[in-house]
Amino acid sequence: MRRLVAFGVVGLISTAIYAAFTIFFTEAVSLGPTASSAIAYGLSFVFSFSANHHFVFRSKESMRNTVVRFLGVSVFGLLLTSATMSFIVDVCGFDYFYGIATVVVLIPTSNFVLHHFWTFGKRNRTA
Repeated sequence: MRRLVAFGVVGLISTAIYAAFTIFFTEAVSLGPTASSAIAYGLSFVFSFSANHHFVFRSKESMRNTVVRFLGVSVFGLLLTSATMSFIVDVCGFDYFYGIATVVVLIPTSNFVLHHFWTFGKRNRTA
């Protein structure tokens, strides 16, 4: 249970970092929203990976070894997010808010499972 709560806390902080930097780069630096979002995503990725590696999953494996798997899960999450939104909006004809609601449940759940069993699998972490 500790790991699940820690994962949620890290996710919330990572989301706040993403939102704050997106706003900062858009408003204060005058970058476009897409570029701002990409930079902010990269910054939140660095925090999220480090916090998940050290705090959530307490991995014993080197960061160099787990970052590739973490990146793979992130790319999978992006693809799953896009496919989910497209299915709900384009195929089912529902409002995109239903897509958001689905994604905010589906992605953290799939990410936790993949990180738990693959990225930071039991062979790579302490209690």
